[in-house]
Amino acid sequence: MNKEKEEVYIKKLFNKMASHYNFTTIVLTLGIFPLIQNYMLRKSNLKTGDNVIDICCGTGKLSLKIAKRVGDGGKVVGIDFSSKMLDVGRLMMKNKSIKNVEFIEGNALDLPFSNNNFEIAINSFALRNVLNIKKSIEEMSRVVKSGGQVVCLEAAIPTNKILLQGFNLIFFKIIPFFAKIINKVKDNDKYFDYLWLIKSFKEFPSQTEIKNMYINAGLVEVKSFSLIGGLFTVYLGQKR
Repeated sequence: MNKEKEEVYIKKLFNKMASHYNFTTIVLTLGIFPLIQNYMLRKSNLKTGDNVIDICCGTGKLSLKIAKRVGDGGKVVGIDFSSKMLDVGRLMMKNKSIKNVEFIEGNALDLPFSNNNFEIAINSFALRNVLNIKKSIEEMSRVVKSGGQVVCLEAAIPTNKILLQGFNLIFFKIIPFFAKIINKVKDNDKYFDYLWLIKSFKEFPSQTEIKNMYINAGLVEVKSFSLIGGLFTVYLGQKR
């Protein structure tokens, strides 16, 4: 699959997943995803009044958490290329009477903002789904102000040997097995959706590679915090 077809596929995949994305994320992370996001936000040094951009915001669950932390004096801009995901997010904000969040349909590799706009650029499980991770980090660095933070939360193949055995069993044996069954009896596309999930884990760069991308994007004080044996990692970097 070439890059152009891959981008079309990913966009179609997330539009299709929009209505059940939040539930699926909870299931795939065994219910701990909200806790991991909370940990990331504590590390990000969010302050009341901050302007924050949430890259690949999806249905806006992280944007909602950020909006509550920055308060009415701050603002959150969520950007995603999936219109269906954004529709879910807009409805959620309306139902919760959240006024300081704006959702924009756009591309993480070409953010529609001038330089030095935000105190924090943040994303959660987004880098694995962009076609150019290096470019995405560069764009995040570009739109934050001097002294601002670039914060990413990602999942990867764990480094802990015991966790690695369980991970390999689930993702490389059990998921493909059931995906093949689903493929035969229900929906061809579902099988390829599961394969995409597995592919994103196999091909995701190492912590060292991601940190080097941060440094090459002009970020300093670059740090990574591993959780649950390396299954989740929070990356932090500050703009000069």
